[in-house]
Amino acid sequence: MTSSGSDDDPDVTRSAGTEGLGVAPQTPIATLPPLPASHRGVPLSPRTGEPIRPGALVAVQCLLYAGAGAAAVGYLSYWWVAMHVEQFFDSAWVVGWLRPRPGGAGSVWLVVALAAAVAAMVAAPCVCAYQAWTGYRSARQLGIVALVVSVLGVLFNPVTCLAIPLTALALGLAWHPALTRYFEQWESLRKPPEPLPAPPAGSVVYGRLPRFE
Repeated sequence: MTSSGSDDDPDVTRSAGTEGLGVAPQTPIATLPPLPASHRGVPLSPRTGEPIRPGALVAVQCLLYAGAGAAAVGYLSYWWVAMHVEQFFDSAWVVGWLRPRPGGAGSVWLVVALAAAVAAMVAAPCVCAYQAWTGYRSARQLGIVALVVSVLGVLFNPVTCLAIPLTALALGLAWHPALTRYFEQWESLRKPPEPLPAPPAGSVVYGRLPRFE
C-alpha cells in the first residue's frame, strides 16, 4: 500500500533546489520590488528608519571632526613643549608674544585661557556636526560660530590653525542643496500632527430624529 502524495507519485514531485512540492515554472514569476519605506512622503533608510543622509552631510561630518581633532592635537603639542622650561616661550605663539614668567601668575592665567580656548575649538564643531547629523537647520548658524572660534588657533601653532580651513569648508558645504532637502525632510517628520476636528457644538442625537417620529 502506498500513501497519497508519496515520492513515487508522478503528479507530486519535489523540484531540486526548491522548497515545497510541485514543479518549478519555466519562467520566474514576475514580481514588483517592495515599496521604499516612507513617512509623510519622506523616504526613510531601511537600516536607520531616518531620512537618507546624503554624501554632502558625511563630508561635513568629516571636516568638522577633523577640525576638532586638529585643535586637540595642536593643544597637546603645545602642552608637551611647555613642559620643558627651556622651550616654554616656543610652546605657543601667544606665549612667545607675551613672554610671561614661567610659573608666575601671568603664565598660570595664560594656561587657563588657552585651555578654555581649545575647549571651545573642540566643542563648537562637534556640536555643529551633531546638529547637522540629526537634521537641525540651526547647524548652519552653529557652523558660523565654529568658524569664528576656530580663529583662536592663531594663538597656538600651525596644527591648530588647520581647524580654520577645515571648518570653513564644512560651513560652505552646509549650504549644499542636498543638505537643504535633508533639513526639510527632518522638519517634515518633526512637524506635529494636525489636530483632530472639534466635535460639533450642542448635544448629539442618536437614533431616530425627533422630526421623523
